[in-house]
Amino acid sequence: MGKITKEMKTLYERLSKLGFSENFIRANGLPQWWDTEAESIRGAEIEAAAYISKRLNLDVRSLLAKEGVPSFKGSCGVRFKTGNSYGSEHPKVAQYMAMRIAEMVAYSCIPPLLNLPGDAPSIREEILENEEYVNLEALLNWCWRYGIPVVGFDRFPISEVDHNFQGMVTHRYGRPVIILSTEEDLRAVMLFTLAHELGHLVNKHLQNNTIVDGNIDREDCTDPEEIEANGFAINLLFVHHEVVSTNYAHLDARSAKNVHDESSGHATARRTLQLLDAEPDTEVDAIGLINNYLAKNLDLERLDEDSQSYMELVMGAA
Repeated sequence: MGKITKEMKTLYERLSKLGFSENFIRANGLPQWWDTEAESIRGAEIEAAAYISKRLNLDVRSLLAKEGVPSFKGSCGVRFKTGNSYGSEHPKVAQYMAMRIAEMVAYSCIPPLLNLPGDAPSIREEILENEEYVNLEALLNWCWRYGIPVVGFDRFPISEVDHNFQGMVTHRYGRPVIILSTEEDLRAVMLFTLAHELGHLVNKHLQNNTIVDGNIDREDCTDPEEIEANGFAINLLFVHHEVVSTNYAHLDARSAKNVHDESSGHATARRTLQLLDAEPDTEVDAIGLINNYLAKNLDLERLDEDSQSYMELVMGAA
């Protein structure tokens, strides 16, 4: 076993200031073959920085600096939403990591991007031509049919677990990409978040940029775009704003109650979430289900070898 060079130790120490532990970097930022023997070689920090930069969206020059906190690559056009404002918080580590994943997914996506319907009822009608009701699998099928990749992402540093986002929608390589990331790994939570992000896309809130939703069910929401996106989700998922009153994980519209609230689409969304049971699905977890679809619709051969390995890690295949 080799002795880790002083430069590698310094690199790990500087990355820890961003919340990346040494173990996290070894598991996620470096290739599987990387070990302490590799870290004992003179100049190892240069090779390590190249891998870490590419995988985790960090600026390679900042990684190779002798001191200071490493910085992420530029992310102009990001709007971080907490429910009431744009840009009141800077996107955190998880969002920068997710933007890199969005790039790889968009670049390797197989289905062509089609023109989207202009409203939620049209999408709902299309889905119900082949499905009994709109659940997570039905909406995932619809998104991929239109060439909209959907990613489930939960590989955060421990320090970011309490600060991640619920959903993100961005444009990369001329294609929209939706990334879902919530601590509540329930199919109905993911379904509502997916419908909400789709609402941002269909209602043209992005303007070719990125929207990161920190909390889509804030009770005090006053952001018009957030209210519109929640209204879109409700109209997509429920007939006359019906919601499930039994098992949240199944989101079975056949057992719905009518909780229509004319005063606020966001209030209806909040009530939707409050009425549903929080028992987890006993089958494939929500992120696993989402990434099963993802794996079937990407051509990873379009990526370089290390990016292929990292995407397999993200999708849970490695």
